[in-house]
Amino acid sequence: MRERLADELGVDPSTELRDLHQAILTDTPSLAPAAPTARPRNDLPGDIPDFIGRADEVDQLLALLPKSETAW
Repeated sequence: MRERLADELGVDPSTELRDLHQAILTDTPSLAPAAPTARPRNDLPGDIPDFIGRADEVDQLLALLPKSETAW
């Protein structure tokens, strides 16, 4: 990066970039990524309140889904 900055822009790396480089080299814990906390996306359409007459089919489909420990 130092060479690229010097060649293309004629400048030296900033203090922030040098500090980041040093933190990476010393494996600074604050650079570790945080554990993901977001739930998986659910892009399925919402429930249809007036969809009737298919209870048996819905029960068959639901029986095919894997049982999950997590409630949505």
